[in-house]
Amino acid sequence: MVFSLPLFLLLLLAPSSNAEFSVTTLPSLNKLFEPQKEGWLGADSSASVCIKTNCYFIWAVTLVGSIFLNSSTTPAPSTINRNITGMPHNSLSLNQLNVQPKFLDPRVSNRPRKKNMGWFAPDDFPNSYYWPINGVHDATINKSLIMSAMRVSKLGFLNVTSTDLIIVNDTNIIAHPDDPTWWEFRTVTLPKGEEIYSTLGLLIVEDFLYIMGNQKAEKKAILSRLKLSSLLNSNNTNPSIEYLTESGSFVTDPENNSELHRLFDRPTSCSEGDLNYNEKLNIFYFVCLQATDPNILFASSSNLCSTKSWATSTIYTVPEELSNGFPYTAYAAKSHPELSDDGETIIISYNTNSAGGFDGLQNSTIAYHPRFLELTITTTITNN
Repeated sequence: MVFSLPLFLLLLLAPSSNAEFSVTTLPSLNKLFEPQKEGWLGADSSASVCIKTNCYFIWAVTLVGSIFLNSSTTPAPSTINRNITGMPHNSLSLNQLNVQPKFLDPRVSNRPRKKNMGWFAPDDFPNSYYWPINGVHDATINKSLIMSAMRVSKLGFLNVTSTDLIIVNDTNIIAHPDDPTWWEFRTVTLPKGEEIYSTLGLLIVEDFLYIMGNQKAEKKAILSRLKLSSLLNSNNTNPSIEYLTESGSFVTDPENNSELHRLFDRPTSCSEGDLNYNEKLNIFYFVCLQATDPNILFASSSNLCSTKSWATSTIYTVPEELSNGFPYTAYAAKSHPELSDDGETIIISYNTNSAGGFDGLQNSTIAYHPRFLELTITTTITNN
């Protein structure tokens, strides 16, 4: 891995798995995602997706402005502060190998955009807005970028009213790779938005888009799917979605939530995560980090739709100074296959936020940008 560091941590997976692995921190990669002098000052969500030769980071709430050296901080040494002049609800960066990603600033657009609108917004903006959480590229059927996004109401605190799919046709992306002004999109609202966070991961396998979700009341990771062909019809705003049940079958209308298959034994409060497949290791895997827990969860299975429990482990504990809640919390783990040189390791990021709110983000650049890890699995992971 081109960004590796001599820090080496050997960990053993929990009894639910038979694998060994190592985790290495990647400060050289972290450096590329530190706040820029002008423009991008940090963001969360931190999903990534590649479309042909272009790879993008998909950001939710984004800080824009500039940084400056604050020499008035006494008695402590001078600190780098942010001058935050805007907070778009979502944005994009075009990844560039070994250099800072190119920020695609939604404030700079050929078409008028409302303040903090971001690149993607629901029809009723600013009454609600989008936080994109996951992204996947369908290169065969739809030829589209598909993102899952939390639809958030401005009424109340963190009032997520649904999970929507944002669908962007390839043609516009390929024609204008660094100008999302031209990316026409449409949206589909997924069912059971009040009961299920459908933002734990997206994965395309054959003719289906698989969606990992969290059934909130039971803290249960579940799997659903819909046919990619059903997304082809732009008039179909309510595609049929199927849920994996304990019997191993997919049904469109489960009788109750207890019928939904629990993917792994460990309860999860995750509201976001990442689902992926590693071809060389031949495993499906999921990563998650919730703000209330400093431990990154890694779950894996050789069969995406298995009714056997996925193997689970804590692969990394975020250092206390970044995760104990005061002054920072850690969350939003995602995986980034495009950043692995050989495809055999798994690159994972996590994000941090400040307990000091807006002032905490202004007065320091420590939080609110991704930090990266490299996971090397040395033995095969299997289901129970």
